[in-house]
Amino acid sequence: MDTSSTSMMSAEKETSHVTASNKSALLGVSDGQEFSQSDALSFSSFRRGTVDPRTGSFNYAIPVARITGNRRRGPSLDLVLKHNHFSSRNEGFGAGWSLGLSKFFKDNDRMKLLLRDGRIIDLIEKNGTYLVETVDLKNFILTKLPSPEKGYKISYKDGSTEILKSVTSDDRFIYVTEIIQEDGYKLNIEYTFRESVSPSPFVKRIIDELGEELLLVSRTGLNSRYNVTIETFKNISKLA
Repeated sequence: MDTSSTSMMSAEKETSHVTASNKSALLGVSDGQEFSQSDALSFSSFRRGTVDPRTGSFNYAIPVARITGNRRRGPSLDLVLKHNHFSSRNEGFGAGWSLGLSKFFKDNDRMKLLLRDGRIIDLIEKNGTYLVETVDLKNFILTKLPSPEKGYKISYKDGSTEILKSVTSDDRFIYVTEIIQEDGYKLNIEYTFRESVSPSPFVKRIIDELGEELLLVSRTGLNSRYNVTIETFKNISKLA
């Protein structure tokens, strides 16, 4: 199979201002954190690439690739480059852009979870289990991994799970590192951290249990302007 690649130029995004109808929509934007002061981002309309009538923001998504690991046994992963109008985070694709992979972080003593489908969920902790605070969602369960492991597990109703662990030494960034389907096959996601390129870690590659490189992301340049190249199945000649 021929290698497919995508190149793009990233530049810093200017902060936009939107007035929310019920609560202050822009609290936290200036410090690089996602807006989640209301329930607006917990609804599916946030991720449809149109103007959200509840916030007035335009949210856009660019399909990148669908990858399936372990010689087509799975898991499959739809990679989409998403833009979050309320975020100034830079994860290596420019301010507000990300691949939409799950991540977990603590902001001002408040637990937050960004799910793979684009929802931003506020959480509360009770007896080691994190409960959804934003809205009453019951299609996933988030728990701490048992000691001595450090991290979290998201269990979905379809039987798939995601493992989230710290990808930096200071534990500030907890991102999904494993995607496991119901029969046990999994994908591993690796990250790199270069402050000269991005203030947050960014995806470096995705590999399966056979060690095959399904996705490779490379970046050249410094500071706010750099080239991003996304390559799929780079060194795989036979996929089935």
